[in-house]
Amino acid sequence: MKYKEFRMLIFSIIFFLAVSGACVYFALDNNRTKVIIGIILAFTLLIILTTKYNLKIFNDSTLIYEFKGIGILPALIEYKDIKDVTLLGKHKLKIKHRGQSTLYILNAEAFYEELMENINEYKKGAI
Repeated sequence: MKYKEFRMLIFSIIFFLAVSGACVYFALDNNRTKVIIGIILAFTLLIILTTKYNLKIFNDSTLIYEFKGIGILPALIEYKDIKDVTLLGKHKLKIKHRGQSTLYILNAEAFYEELMENINEYKKGAI
């Protein structure tokens, strides 16, 4: 199952709507160059919306996105490092590992259930 990073999804949708609005404005203004650039940018944003910022759960680790100083970057967390996982809300999850990561996920409950299931299977196999 695919899990989307909620903050980047919202940001990408807002940015796509802004670029689309700018394309319409420049089309009404008969500025072809800016319309073409806007269409290319809008197409790129659609690709980002569908393919990027997917959280993945593997057999021994999970790929998450966490906010660092320069932006939202991917991080791979191994199950042996995870100390606690807490579901804080419909879209919010907190993972304590070597550090602490707060995740904003489109479907946090399903991610939490699948993550806990995989962590339990990993611990059973490690013993």
